[in-house]
Amino acid sequence: MAGLLSVSVLTSGITTYALAEKQSSKPGYALNVTITDDAAVDNEVSAKIKVKDVSSSKATLYWDAAGLFNNYRIYQYDFILKKWMLYDSVRVSEIKLEKLSSGMFYKFKVAVPTADGLRENVVGDVSFITKPKTPSVSLEAYGATYVTLSLESEKTPTSFKIYRKDGNGKFKLIDTVDGSKTQYEDTSLEPKTNYEYKIKSVVENSKKKSESKYSKTVEVKTGKTMKLPKVSGACKTYAYYTAVTDKTSAAYAVLNSGTYKGITYETYTDEETGIRMVDDCYCAALGTYYGTEKGTKYRITLKSGETFKIILCDTKSNRHTDKKHQYAKKNKDIVEFYVDKDKIPDEVNGNYNVLEQFNGPIASIEKITQVENDTEE
Repeated sequence: MAGLLSVSVLTSGITTYALAEKQSSKPGYALNVTITDDAAVDNEVSAKIKVKDVSSSKATLYWDAAGLFNNYRIYQYDFILKKWMLYDSVRVSEIKLEKLSSGMFYKFKVAVPTADGLRENVVGDVSFITKPKTPSVSLEAYGATYVTLSLESEKTPTSFKIYRKDGNGKFKLIDTVDGSKTQYEDTSLEPKTNYEYKIKSVVENSKKKSESKYSKTVEVKTGKTMKLPKVSGACKTYAYYTAVTDKTSAAYAVLNSGTYKGITYETYTDEETGIRMVDDCYCAALGTYYGTEKGTKYRITLKSGETFKIILCDTKSNRHTDKKHQYAKKNKDIVEFYVDKDKIPDEVNGNYNVLEQFNGPIASIEKITQVENDTEE
Protein backbone atom coordinates (compact mmCIF):
# COMPACT_ATOMS: atom_id res chain seq x y z
CA MET A 1 0.00 0.00 0.00
CA ALA A 2 1.24 3.40 -0.95
CA GLY A 3 0.06 6.22 1.34
CA LEU A 4 0.63 9.73 2.52
CA LEU A 5 0.84 11.21 6.02
CA SER A 6 -1.02 14.36 6.86
CA VAL A 7 -0.50 16.05 10.27
CA SER A 8 -2.65 18.48 12.22
CA VAL A 9 -1.75 19.88 15.67
CA LEU A 10 -4.48 20.84 18.13
CA THR A 11 -4.02 23.43 20.85
CA SER A 12 -5.15 20.96 23.47
CA GLY A 13 -1.87 19.14 23.11
CA ILE A 14 -3.36 16.27 21.07
CA THR A 15 -1.62 15.56 17.78
CA THR A 16 -3.64 13.62 15.11
CA TYR A 17 -1.93 11.76 12.30
CA ALA A 18 -4.24 10.73 9.40
CA LEU A 19 -2.81 7.99 7.24
CA ALA A 20 -4.80 7.78 3.94
CA GLU A 21 -4.46 5.73 0.72
CA LYS A 22 -3.41 7.53 -2.49
CA GLN A 23 -6.00 7.85 -5.20
CA SER A 24 -6.28 4.55 -7.08
CA SER A 25 -8.81 2.39 -8.78
CA LYS A 26 -9.07 0.14 -5.69
CA PRO A 27 -11.47 0.90 -2.81
CA GLY A 28 -9.63 3.23 -0.42
CA TYR A 29 -9.49 3.54 3.33
CA ALA A 30 -8.14 5.95 5.96
CA LEU A 31 -6.57 5.14 9.36
CA ASN A 32 -6.62 7.91 11.96
CA VAL A 33 -3.95 7.58 14.73
CA THR A 34 -4.18 9.93 17.72
CA ILE A 35 -1.06 10.37 19.90
CA THR A 36 -1.55 12.20 23.20
CA ASP A 37 1.16 14.48 24.55
CA ASP A 38 0.66 13.65 28.28
CA ALA A 39 2.79 16.51 29.56
CA ALA A 40 0.66 19.01 27.69
CA VAL A 41 -2.65 17.51 28.84
CA ASP A 42 -1.73 16.85 32.46
CA ASN A 43 0.36 19.96 33.13
CA GLU A 44 2.86 17.76 34.88
CA VAL A 45 5.41 19.72 36.84
CA SER A 46 7.44 18.98 39.94
CA ALA A 47 9.03 21.66 42.10
CA LYS A 48 10.35 21.90 45.63
CA ILE A 49 8.00 23.95 47.78
CA LYS A 50 9.94 26.09 50.22
CA VAL A 51 8.94 28.20 53.20
CA LYS A 52 10.45 31.47 54.42
CA ASP A 53 9.76 34.37 56.78
CA VAL A 54 8.12 32.08 59.35
CA SER A 55 6.83 33.95 62.40
CA SER A 56 4.28 33.09 65.08
CA SER A 57 1.38 34.06 62.76
CA LYS A 58 2.74 34.28 59.20
CA ALA A 59 4.81 32.39 56.63
CA THR A 60 5.52 32.57 52.89
CA LEU A 61 5.49 29.59 50.51
CA TYR A 62 7.36 29.80 47.21
CA TRP A 63 8.43 27.41 44.44
CA ASP A 64 10.52 27.41 41.28
CA ALA A 65 7.88 27.14 38.56
CA ALA A 66 7.56 30.75 37.46
CA GLY A 67 6.07 31.27 34.00
CA LEU A 68 5.01 27.65 33.51
CA PHE A 69 1.40 28.07 34.60
CA ASN A 70 -0.99 30.85 35.43
CA ASN A 71 -3.08 29.11 38.06
CA TYR A 72 -1.84 27.43 41.23
CA ARG A 73 -4.15 25.96 43.84
CA ILE A 74 -2.90 25.97 47.46
CA TYR A 75 -4.24 23.31 49.83
CA GLN A 76 -3.90 23.04 53.61
CA TYR A 77 -4.09 19.66 55.31
CA ASP A 78 -6.77 19.50 58.02
CA PHE A 79 -5.43 17.14 60.69
CA ILE A 80 -8.85 16.89 62.34
CA LEU A 81 -10.84 16.05 59.22
CA LYS A 82 -7.81 14.22 57.78
CA LYS A 83 -8.13 15.68 54.32
CA TRP A 84 -6.82 18.48 52.12
CA MET A 85 -8.82 21.71 52.07
CA LEU A 86 -8.49 24.45 49.45
CA TYR A 87 -6.73 27.43 51.04
CA ASP A 88 -6.37 29.81 48.08
CA SER A 89 -5.50 30.16 44.37
CA VAL A 90 -2.71 32.34 42.98
CA ARG A 91 -1.27 33.19 39.57
CA VAL A 92 2.32 33.52 40.78
CA SER A 93 4.72 31.04 42.33
CA GLU A 94 4.47 32.50 45.85
CA ILE A 95 1.82 32.93 48.52
CA LYS A 96 1.82 34.66 51.89
CA LEU A 97 0.05 32.73 54.64
CA GLU A 98 -1.53 34.84 57.38
CA LYS A 99 -3.53 34.44 60.60
CA LEU A 100 -1.66 31.27 61.53
CA SER A 101 -1.52 30.04 65.13
CA SER A 102 1.74 30.18 67.03
CA GLY A 103 3.71 27.02 67.70
CA MET A 104 1.54 24.93 65.36
CA PHE A 105 2.46 22.26 62.81
CA TYR A 106 1.18 23.04 59.30
CA LYS A 107 1.21 21.12 56.01
CA PHE A 108 0.49 22.67 52.60
CA LYS A 109 0.60 21.47 48.99
CA VAL A 110 0.54 23.23 45.64
CA ALA A 111 -1.35 21.82 42.64
CA VAL A 112 -2.12 22.85 39.03
CA PRO A 113 -5.24 21.87 37.09
CA THR A 114 -4.84 19.70 33.98
CA ALA A 115 -5.49 21.19 30.56
CA ASP A 116 -8.89 19.54 30.38
CA GLY A 117 -9.74 20.98 33.81
CA LEU A 118 -10.88 17.60 35.09
CA ARG A 119 -7.92 16.71 37.29
CA GLU A 120 -5.01 18.25 39.19
CA ASN A 121 -1.33 17.47 39.41
CA VAL A 122 0.58 18.15 42.61
CA VAL A 123 3.61 20.39 42.21
CA GLY A 124 4.91 19.59 45.70
CA ASP A 125 4.21 19.92 49.42
CA VAL A 126 5.87 21.34 52.51
CA SER A 127 5.40 21.24 56.27
CA PHE A 128 6.62 23.58 58.99
CA ILE A 129 6.00 24.76 62.54
CA THR A 130 5.22 28.40 63.24
CA LYS A 131 7.37 30.09 65.85
CA PRO A 132 6.10 29.86 69.44
CA LYS A 133 5.22 33.16 71.08
CA THR A 134 8.08 34.66 73.06
CA PRO A 135 7.94 33.24 76.61
CA SER A 136 8.62 35.17 79.80
CA VAL A 137 10.88 34.41 82.74
CA SER A 138 10.80 36.04 86.15
CA LEU A 139 12.71 35.71 89.38
CA GLU A 140 10.69 33.92 92.04
CA ALA A 141 13.21 33.40 94.84
CA TYR A 142 16.92 33.20 95.50
CA GLY A 143 19.45 32.39 98.18
CA ALA A 144 23.21 32.29 98.40
CA THR A 145 23.69 29.30 96.09
CA TYR A 146 20.46 28.88 94.14
CA VAL A 147 17.84 30.73 92.12
CA THR A 148 14.21 29.80 91.41
CA LEU A 149 12.78 31.05 88.12
CA SER A 150 9.15 31.22 87.01
CA LEU A 151 8.58 30.08 83.39
CA GLU A 152 5.55 31.26 81.41
CA SER A 153 4.35 30.66 77.86
CA GLU A 154 1.07 31.38 76.07
CA LYS A 155 0.84 27.73 74.99
CA THR A 156 2.63 24.77 76.53
CA PRO A 157 5.75 24.20 74.41
CA THR A 158 7.63 20.95 73.95
CA SER A 159 10.48 22.33 76.05
CA PHE A 160 12.15 25.42 77.46
CA LYS A 161 15.80 26.27 76.87
CA ILE A 162 17.41 27.98 79.86
CA TYR A 163 20.34 30.36 79.28
CA ARG A 164 22.54 31.93 81.98
CA LYS A 165 25.25 34.56 82.04
CA ASP A 166 27.72 34.49 84.93
CA GLY A 167 29.06 37.89 85.95
CA ASN A 168 30.60 39.55 82.90
CA GLY A 169 30.61 36.36 80.83
CA LYS A 170 28.45 35.37 77.86
CA PHE A 171 25.06 33.68 77.87
CA LYS A 172 25.32 29.89 77.72
CA LEU A 173 22.67 27.19 77.43
CA ILE A 174 22.61 25.50 80.86
CA ASP A 175 19.56 23.25 80.59
CA THR A 176 16.56 22.12 78.54
CA VAL A 177 13.45 21.23 80.54
CA ASP A 178 9.99 19.91 79.78
CA GLY A 179 7.59 22.57 78.52
CA SER A 180 5.01 21.68 81.18
CA LYS A 181 7.27 23.01 83.92
CA THR A 182 6.41 26.38 85.44
CA GLN A 183 9.48 26.62 87.67
CA TYR A 184 13.19 26.08 87.25
CA GLU A 185 15.73 25.87 90.08
CA ASP A 186 19.37 26.61 89.31
CA THR A 187 21.63 25.29 92.05
CA SER A 188 25.32 25.23 92.97
CA LEU A 189 25.74 28.95 92.30
CA GLU A 190 28.34 31.15 93.92
CA PRO A 191 27.31 33.44 96.83
CA LYS A 192 27.26 37.22 96.27
CA THR A 193 27.55 36.82 92.48
CA ASN A 194 25.63 38.50 89.64
CA TYR A 195 23.70 36.27 87.23
CA GLU A 196 21.38 36.89 84.29
CA TYR A 197 18.83 34.51 82.76
CA LYS A 198 16.76 34.28 79.59
CA ILE A 199 14.75 31.47 77.99
CA LYS A 200 13.33 30.20 74.70
CA SER A 201 10.24 28.11 73.95
CA VAL A 202 10.74 25.12 71.65
CA VAL A 203 8.00 23.30 69.72
CA GLU A 204 8.91 20.15 67.80
CA ASN A 205 7.69 16.82 66.49
CA SER A 206 9.45 13.93 64.79
CA LYS A 207 9.93 15.97 61.60
CA LYS A 208 10.12 19.66 62.43
CA LYS A 209 11.34 22.02 65.14
CA SER A 210 10.76 25.71 65.85
CA GLU A 211 12.17 28.03 68.51
CA SER A 212 10.81 31.31 69.83
CA LYS A 213 12.74 34.51 70.22
CA TYR A 214 14.65 35.02 73.47
CA SER A 215 12.65 36.26 76.43
CA LYS A 216 13.62 39.41 78.24
CA THR A 217 16.44 38.86 80.72
CA VAL A 218 16.20 38.83 84.50
CA GLU A 219 19.06 39.75 86.80
CA VAL A 220 19.88 38.60 90.31
CA LYS A 221 22.70 38.87 92.81
CA THR A 222 22.87 35.85 95.08
CA GLY A 223 22.94 36.32 98.85
CA LYS A 224 25.47 35.17 101.36
CA THR A 225 25.69 31.95 103.32
CA MET A 226 25.20 32.14 107.08
CA LYS A 227 27.90 31.06 109.47
CA LEU A 228 27.59 27.70 111.11
CA PRO A 229 28.49 26.79 114.70
CA LYS A 230 31.15 24.25 115.54
CA VAL A 231 28.53 21.56 116.19
CA SER A 232 27.58 19.37 113.23
CA GLY A 233 23.83 19.92 113.39
CA ALA A 234 23.29 16.23 112.63
CA CYS A 235 20.84 16.01 115.49
CA LYS A 236 17.46 17.36 114.40
CA THR A 237 14.92 17.42 117.21
CA TYR A 238 11.22 18.23 117.21
CA ALA A 239 8.43 19.87 119.20
CA TYR A 240 4.67 19.34 119.10
CA TYR A 241 3.01 22.08 117.07
CA THR A 242 0.00 22.06 119.40
CA ALA A 243 2.26 23.43 122.15
CA VAL A 244 1.94 26.85 120.51
CA THR A 245 -1.36 28.15 121.90
CA ASP A 246 -1.25 31.94 121.52
CA LYS A 247 -3.71 32.47 118.68
CA THR A 248 -2.57 36.08 118.21
CA SER A 249 1.05 35.08 117.56
CA ALA A 250 2.84 34.74 114.24
CA ALA A 251 3.96 31.24 115.25
CA TYR A 252 0.35 30.13 115.66
CA ALA A 253 -0.58 31.56 112.25
CA VAL A 254 2.27 29.74 110.50
CA LEU A 255 1.50 26.43 112.20
CA ASN A 256 -2.30 26.55 111.89
CA SER A 257 -3.16 28.07 108.49
CA GLY A 258 -3.68 31.48 110.06
CA THR A 259 -3.18 35.06 108.96
CA TYR A 260 -0.59 37.39 110.46
CA LYS A 261 0.20 40.92 109.27
CA GLY A 262 -1.74 40.37 106.07
CA ILE A 263 -0.06 37.08 105.19
CA THR A 264 -2.18 33.93 105.15
CA TYR A 265 -0.48 30.54 105.49
CA GLU A 266 -1.84 27.25 104.17
CA THR A 267 -0.39 24.68 106.52
CA TYR A 268 -0.67 20.90 106.39
CA THR A 269 0.96 17.84 107.93
CA ASP A 270 3.34 15.89 105.74
CA GLU A 271 2.11 12.29 105.77
CA GLU A 272 5.59 10.84 105.35
CA THR A 273 7.37 12.69 108.15
CA GLY A 274 4.57 14.04 110.37
CA ILE A 275 6.12 17.52 110.15
CA ARG A 276 3.92 20.56 109.59
CA MET A 277 4.55 22.23 106.22
CA VAL A 278 3.80 25.41 104.28
CA ASP A 279 4.22 24.99 100.52
CA ASP A 280 7.42 22.91 100.16
CA CYS A 281 8.92 24.11 103.46
CA TYR A 282 9.03 22.23 106.75
CA CYS A 283 7.98 24.23 109.82
CA ALA A 284 10.98 24.57 112.12
CA ALA A 285 12.66 26.70 114.76
CA LEU A 286 16.20 28.10 114.64
CA GLY A 287 18.35 30.06 117.06
CA THR A 288 17.84 33.83 116.97
CA TYR A 289 21.26 34.22 115.30
CA TYR A 290 19.61 33.16 112.01
CA GLY A 291 16.64 35.51 112.30
CA THR A 292 13.45 36.14 114.26
CA GLU A 293 10.91 37.02 111.53
CA LYS A 294 8.30 34.26 111.49
CA GLY A 295 7.48 33.10 107.96
CA THR A 296 11.07 33.57 106.75
CA LYS A 297 12.24 30.67 104.58
CA TYR A 298 15.65 29.00 104.56
CA ARG A 299 17.42 26.42 102.45
CA ILE A 300 19.40 23.81 104.36
CA THR A 301 22.15 21.85 102.56
CA LEU A 302 23.55 18.71 104.16
CA LYS A 303 27.08 17.43 103.65
CA SER A 304 25.55 14.56 101.69
CA GLY A 305 24.39 17.12 99.11
CA GLU A 306 20.74 16.70 100.03
CA THR A 307 18.77 19.91 100.52
CA PHE A 308 15.49 20.81 102.17
CA LYS A 309 13.65 24.04 102.92
CA ILE A 310 12.21 25.25 106.19
CA ILE A 311 9.89 28.09 107.20
CA LEU A 312 10.61 29.74 110.53
CA CYS A 313 7.61 29.15 112.75
CA ASP A 314 9.36 29.81 116.06
CA THR A 315 12.75 30.65 117.56
CA LYS A 316 14.75 28.79 120.15
CA SER A 317 14.87 30.48 123.53
CA ASN A 318 18.15 32.36 124.00
CA ARG A 319 18.60 30.86 127.47
CA HIS A 320 18.64 27.37 125.92
CA THR A 321 21.17 28.17 123.20
CA ASP A 322 24.88 28.89 122.97
CA LYS A 323 26.34 32.39 123.35
CA LYS A 324 25.81 33.20 119.66
CA HIS A 325 22.34 31.62 119.75
CA GLN A 326 23.03 29.26 116.86
CA TYR A 327 22.18 25.89 118.45
CA ALA A 328 20.56 24.32 121.51
CA LYS A 329 23.10 23.51 124.19
CA LYS A 330 21.39 20.33 125.40
CA ASN A 331 21.10 18.32 122.15
CA LYS A 332 23.50 20.33 119.96
CA ASP A 333 20.67 20.70 117.43
CA ILE A 334 20.45 23.61 114.99
CA VAL A 335 17.09 22.71 113.43
CA GLU A 336 14.00 21.79 115.48
CA PHE A 337 10.95 20.61 113.53
CA TYR A 338 7.33 21.18 114.59
CA VAL A 339 5.28 18.03 114.23
CA ASP A 340 1.93 16.34 114.66
CA LYS A 341 2.60 13.98 117.55
CA ASP A 342 0.18 11.36 116.17
CA LYS A 343 2.03 11.11 112.86
CA ILE A 344 5.68 10.91 113.87
CA PRO A 345 7.32 7.89 112.18
CA ASP A 346 8.21 5.13 114.66
CA GLU A 347 11.88 5.12 113.69
CA VAL A 348 12.39 8.79 114.51
CA ASN A 349 12.60 8.25 118.26
CA GLY A 350 13.47 11.84 119.13
CA ASN A 351 15.82 12.59 116.22
CA TYR A 352 14.82 13.17 112.59
CA ASN A 353 18.40 12.51 111.53
CA VAL A 354 17.39 8.86 111.05
CA LEU A 355 15.32 9.75 107.98
CA GLU A 356 17.29 9.75 104.72
CA GLN A 357 16.22 13.22 103.60
CA PHE A 358 17.53 14.74 106.87
CA ASN A 359 20.47 12.47 107.54
CA GLY A 360 23.92 13.92 108.17
CA PRO A 361 25.68 17.10 109.28
CA ILE A 362 24.57 20.50 108.01
CA ALA A 363 26.86 22.05 105.37
CA SER A 364 25.14 25.42 104.89
CA ILE A 365 22.16 27.55 105.81
CA GLU A 366 20.98 30.30 103.47
CA LYS A 367 18.07 32.68 103.78
CA ILE A 368 15.57 32.60 100.92
CA THR A 369 14.50 35.94 99.48
CA GLN A 370 11.04 35.84 97.92
CA VAL A 371 10.50 38.18 94.96
CA GLU A 372 7.17 39.87 94.42
CA ASN A 373 6.48 40.28 90.69
CA ASP A 374 3.97 42.80 89.40
CA THR A 375 1.21 41.21 87.34
CA GLU A 376 0.52 42.98 84.07
CA GLU A 377 -3.13 43.43 83.21
